Amino acid sequence: MWVLLALTASSGGPRHHNFAAVFATFGAEADDQLPDHPEVARDANNIGQILQAQGDLAGALKHAQRALRVFEKVFGPDHPQTRIAAGNIRGIQEAMQ
Repeated sequence: MWVLLALTASSGGPRHHNFAAVFATFGAEADDQLPDHPEVARDANNIGQILQAQGDLAGALKHAQRALRVFEKVFGPDHPQTRIAAGNIRGIQEAMQ
């Protein structure tokens, strides 16, 4: 499934409409079943950025929050990845207002 998401994204770029359709079908339900691993957090963060660019701020916030939880658990609150994820959440929240 994640291979399909990656292929879809690479075939037309992250803003390509096929990526959003494939993610809506497969990605959202699988995300909660993935382990708390830095690569999963990175992917959740990236998906959040894509969804934000597409205007899905609620979806973007969900994935950015997942990324932050994992980065905090794995790296702690002062790690650069954790701080980036926190900044992404602030940006999404500002866009929601």
